[in-house]
Amino acid sequence: MLADFSTKAANFIYVLIIANSLPVEQFGIYSYIIAFVELFSVLFDLGLNLGVIKQIASKTTTQFEFIKKAIILKLSSASIAFILILSISYILSNEKSTLFLLIIYIPGFTLRSLNMFFQSLAIAREKMKGMAVIKIVDNIALLSGLFIISFVSPSLENYVIYIAAEAGFISLIWLYVIYFSGKLKVSGKRETISIKDIVILSSPFFLLALFTNIYFRIDITMLKYMRGDEAVAFYNSGYKLFVVLLAVPWVINKVFLPRLIKDDSPKGDFIHRSFPIYVGLALILIPFLCVAVTIYSADILHILFGKRYIQGTGPLSIVIWSLPFCTLAAYLNNLLVMRSPKTLTLIAGLILVPMNIILNIPLISKYGASGAAASTVLTEAVGSLAGYLSCRKLGIYLPFPYRRSLIYIFIALIIVIIAMLKLNNILSIFPAFILYILIISFSSELRGLVRKVF
Repeated sequence: MLADFSTKAANFIYVLIIANSLPVEQFGIYSYIIAFVELFSVLFDLGLNLGVIKQIASKTTTQFEFIKKAIILKLSSASIAFILILSISYILSNEKSTLFLLIIYIPGFTLRSLNMFFQSLAIAREKMKGMAVIKIVDNIALLSGLFIISFVSPSLENYVIYIAAEAGFISLIWLYVIYFSGKLKVSGKRETISIKDIVILSSPFFLLALFTNIYFRIDITMLKYMRGDEAVAFYNSGYKLFVVLLAVPWVINKVFLPRLIKDDSPKGDFIHRSFPIYVGLALILIPFLCVAVTIYSADILHILFGKRYIQGTGPLSIVIWSLPFCTLAAYLNNLLVMRSPKTLTLIAGLILVPMNIILNIPLISKYGASGAAASTVLTEAVGSLAGYLSCRKLGIYLPFPYRRSLIYIFIALIIVIIAMLKLNNILSIFPAFILYILIISFSSELRGLVRKVF
């Protein structure tokens, strides 16, 4: 948890450093480079980060061959991705400066992928402390270098070069830990394992990662070519804050929920008791946070990113409403991964990705970054509903009256938003929050959720 928290914080802080030290257009180019490369990140990952855990946990005698061939496979696939990214970027824009930055950044991204592979190996071998220490060192080194560059010579080229070089530095540390320190060194009798076996092992995770990467990165890529670099910068400033706030459901899922539900409860009882609590947190506390961010989005962006990014107010005030749906989907997706990963893959591949792309075309054309944000909210809403219905179809009992409860929540949110807009003061958050809880409490369907939360 400490390692994940430090990584989330570091990722947001280094975006703030770059955004505040570069012109808006340059930050837009940086955001595009990151998103465009991550569109192809499945070719760097290949589903092997989860695959290695499954393989090592199931049969330790094939560890050495699995790791050796997995690294060869990842490097070969990364080389193909390198050529694809540069070729497509050249065809779409032919901007030499962007191609140069991609040539620098892609090797660093490849090393990051290998680092994630080594982290999975450490987790699989229950070396959590060593993994956490290296991740924290990684985050400190990354932030320190970027912070120094921001004072000495802030430029997009210097930032990209350092990010790639720092990834190489951490890779050397991981290689030492894995192969030379002896603490994580692979041992046991070696058996052969073919590339075909590795592909079969990782294919479900590969497909899921493919659709997920496209879904989360296609907005910025489409904005780049439909509206330009500044639109990308304004959208990404709000989107990064939204990603940080996703830590709220992460904390609920990883920290609070296990404390609320006893570990020795039967699985069915766990779902029956935990789901109302989780939905209550998502639909009672999270929407209140969304209301606050919507009203004070301009002030938040001004403080964090500077006056230049005030135009990101619209996208931020819209995309933040994805948070309740993402919170609910996080829980549902965990259930689907345990029961039917194929179902989750079908939802992502047949519903979320096509819907997001189709919505982006007219919405971005007419509304720019705000249109991309609206597309994200609509897609997340449909995704959470599809996840809920899929769980019900698989026989996972989820005691929640979805339709009627949403009506009460929708009415309560409208009343609260009007009240906060009329008061127009930060102190209005507290009475508005009480009003929201009181309105929901009148519903017999939601009264139990309110009681469980408080």
